[in-house]
Amino acid sequence: MELDADLAEALWVLGQPGRRFDLEVMERDTLASLERIASARDRLLDCVSIEERSDLLACAAVVRQHLAQGEAYTDIPGYDPHAR
Repeated sequence: MELDADLAEALWVLGQPGRRFDLEVMERDTLASLERIASARDRLLDCVSIEERSDLLACAAVVRQHLAQGEAYTDIPGYDPHAR
């Protein structure tokens, strides 16, 4: 869950006034979190059966095709992507 929180924080910071945070540190931390996604995904897939893995990957491919970029912010508390 820590990786999930790190990525949510990175999205939240994008909507904040620029001088409020050290953006270089946020960029460094966000890039580090993004580098961890592949291994986290692999660990998750190692926990499920081959059949479940196949179904999960097929479902993920369908979801990716239909997601709008703004939907990344859906569960970020207090963030309204339309308020810019």
